[in-house]
Amino acid sequence: MKRLLLVFLSLSLLLVACKGPTPTVAPQPTPTGLPTAQISVSEAPNPEAAAKAFLEAAKTEDYETMYGLLSQGAQAGISQQDMVKTYMDSYGALTFAGMEYELRSFAILNPNAAQVAYTIIYLTNRLGKISRDSLLNLSLEGGEWKVAWSPTAILPELVNGRSLKLDIDPSARGNIYDKNGNALVAQVKAVQLSVRRDLLPADEQAYFVSMMANLCGITEARVSTLMNVGNLDWKNPICQVSQEQAQRFQTDLDFYARGGSLLIDESVTRSYAAGGVAEHAVGFVHPIPADQAERYKRLGYSPDALVGVDGLEAWGETYLNGLPGLTLRVVEPDGQTVTNIASAEKVVSASITTTIDSELQTRIQNSLADYRAAVAVMEKETGRVIALVSNPGFDQNNLATLNEENQPALNRATQGAYPLGSVFKPIAMATALEAGIYRADSVLNCSHTWEKDGWTGYDWTYWSELPASGPLTLEEGLMRSCNIWFYEIGWQLWQLNYKSDLYDMAKAFGLGERTGIEVGSFPGKLEMPTDAFTNSQLAIGQSTLQSNPIQVVDYLGAIGNDGTLYRPTLVEKITPIDGSTDVYSFSPEVRRNLPVSLQNLQDIQDGMIMVMRNPSGTAAHVMRGLKGNIAGKTGTAQTGIPGMDEHAWFGGYTFNNNPNLPDIAIAIVFENAGEGADYGAPLFRRIVSLYYSNYKDPGGTMPWEDAPYVPSTETPTPES
Repeated sequence: MKRLLLVFLSLSLLLVACKGPTPTVAPQPTPTGLPTAQISVSEAPNPEAAAKAFLEAAKTEDYETMYGLLSQGAQAGISQQDMVKTYMDSYGALTFAGMEYELRSFAILNPNAAQVAYTIIYLTNRLGKISRDSLLNLSLEGGEWKVAWSPTAILPELVNGRSLKLDIDPSARGNIYDKNGNALVAQVKAVQLSVRRDLLPADEQAYFVSMMANLCGITEARVSTLMNVGNLDWKNPICQVSQEQAQRFQTDLDFYARGGSLLIDESVTRSYAAGGVAEHAVGFVHPIPADQAERYKRLGYSPDALVGVDGLEAWGETYLNGLPGLTLRVVEPDGQTVTNIASAEKVVSASITTTIDSELQTRIQNSLADYRAAVAVMEKETGRVIALVSNPGFDQNNLATLNEENQPALNRATQGAYPLGSVFKPIAMATALEAGIYRADSVLNCSHTWEKDGWTGYDWTYWSELPASGPLTLEEGLMRSCNIWFYEIGWQLWQLNYKSDLYDMAKAFGLGERTGIEVGSFPGKLEMPTDAFTNSQLAIGQSTLQSNPIQVVDYLGAIGNDGTLYRPTLVEKITPIDGSTDVYSFSPEVRRNLPVSLQNLQDIQDGMIMVMRNPSGTAAHVMRGLKGNIAGKTGTAQTGIPGMDEHAWFGGYTFNNNPNLPDIAIAIVFENAGEGADYGAPLFRRIVSLYYSNYKDPGGTMPWEDAPYVPSTETPTPES
């Protein structure tokens, strides 16, 4: 033990000796402290704002904004055009009507990636609400979140190239009938006939062209034109005919079909009354216009569907077409079904029974020769329109006729714009009587001219080189259509501070506004007079006034029924084609009651009766021998265009009170034809005669006919 202690001491001394002298400790500087480390932390923006901006743009289909919100990677993977197509195809399949969404939460997965959870709700036209919970992926680029888009942003099922497909099972389109159940248009089985020239022997061509012209109802030149399109082996359509028409040529058709030169495809088509009957009222169907394709697609229509584009075919589209059965599927790129998402049951289509009397309609159409003219015939106690004629017309089975001269597509009866001339005078008389400035028995000298403040107005007797009518009561002034009386009414109304009364009365009679008829109507033009002169011009139906037969027949009916202005209608009932309960049945609809006392209306009625029955009445010579109770008014409206003949107007009504045959009102206009008594009055007589004789009495021969419904070879044509 002692030895170990000695060794330890010896080693300690040795170590001290080896260190040498202890060094002097130098003074330490006073510590001043190190700077504190500065750490800059940039918080990532909230990804919900970017998601909301994208979904808001999707909600309004603002595809340009949507594409601008995509990440660079997403834009590299899909063009804006292809992204838009994906949305449009998907929205079409969904029958998209609108979209709602709700952001639920978000997660930042790493400094450059995030996800936003949201619920998307599609409001659809046919498939109800379709709701999905989904995730939107985002990438951080340049300090902003961008959408890493894929089709799952539309629906989460759209992964791996999957898409939406809408299966459509259409309803058969409903028919349109006249009031007696006669078809104005019906769905019929048809055949489409096409030709391949390379399989048609040269020695058969002449006979083939002749046969097809007879079958199709077109010229041989037209058949040749249709055949000689494109390459010899092209399938060139020639025409579409009903199966009944085709059967008359069955032997020939079978012969050419066996040789392959004639191709026959069966289909169901729309067949209209031959030549066009009430074509402007009925309208026609047409393939979906390109600019409306997306709208119809979202209503569940097949791309090759025919839709109504005019008349009742357009107004009643929802009823006539019904609703197709729909099934929305998710499909693989090869078309295989992954799952069904939603469906909608087929809703049966319906047929429309109109108020049109096709027998009367056809006979009026056949009475107009080549004149540009329009006629409206209406039950004056209900508003039912039993004839609505616009000439020239067109053939709905051959829409090429729409391109003919004189605007055959224009429904002159509802869309025409004509000054009224003297058929307006009953309204001016009502204004004077209601204002109290004249009575029915007030007297004025009806001279050739009327002068006020340096302006001269003329009576029609001046231009016709007839003696002036002389002193007339107001009632007789209506009978004689005395311009002088009505200039004075307009002038005195203004001078006595009834400055708006004539305008207001015309408005109350329905001028300047749409009638409400189903096929639409031009409201016309009715402007507030600015001085006594324009008020006087309005009083004779001139100034800037414009109207059309459907407005005139409506207010004439109101005069004749003691003051009730009805909404004109073309629709009697709408009946589902399965025979179930009518979805609509007509009931008269009152627009308003005229602001005219019964006594004043009776005074106007008496004046209109005198037009027809008093020997001095402007239409009495035309109505001589016509049985029944009638009232009417002639009109000759100046166009204001130098060298252009006047429009010939006539309007009136019956008042026979036959419980089995409603009384009617009639309005007629011939464009640029001349005197209303020469053109409109004879046609009025024919219409009344036909109506009350069960179509047996044509009411004589029109001035432009060689025989009833046979135009004269010397028929004057209206000036263009």
